[in-house]
Amino acid sequence: MMRKLVILMVTAALIACTGSRGSGSGATSGLSAHGTSTSVSPPRSNYDSAALVADLKRAGRRVSAVVHGVGERPFPGVSRTVLCLAGHPVHVYEYGTRNERRQWSRGIGADGSTIVSPGGPVSSVAWVGDPHFYARGRILVLALSASPSVRTLLDRVLGPTLTPHALGGRGGGAGENC
Repeated sequence: MMRKLVILMVTAALIACTGSRGSGSGATSGLSAHGTSTSVSPPRSNYDSAALVADLKRAGRRVSAVVHGVGERPFPGVSRTVLCLAGHPVHVYEYGTRNERRQWSRGIGADGSTIVSPGGPVSSVAWVGDPHFYARGRILVLALSASPSVRTLLDRVLGPTLTPHALGGRGGGAGENC
């Protein structure tokens, strides 16, 4: 009987320490051992545009959605959102599954100027700036910004760019502001 009571008390203490769970983005939050608020992004496979916005805001950045719609060339039929991050547009393409996103991200050339779709056709794209692609979970992110702070933040939140050879090629996305 005493053992069951101890197990019950330990379980109750663990539940109380985890704090509330869940937000619209799938992130979990609670209190750290120091009493400060904590948040954890969803697992990489479930990472979506809402989780990206939450992570950017947690990093102290003002983020707003400028455009919602469906992507066209070179990513047709995919949910597309353009975010405004530090005055620079960031294009977010959200796929139904991580595997679907992986099929598309595998076709992006190291400099971002060619994209091979899963069906095989190759697109050559002349971007208005250097295309920095990032992938995490269900999202493919494109930043055409020359801003080192935007790229550094996206590297930190999403991981390294898929297009490491995009640096210094086609201008700096000077026409891309929001």
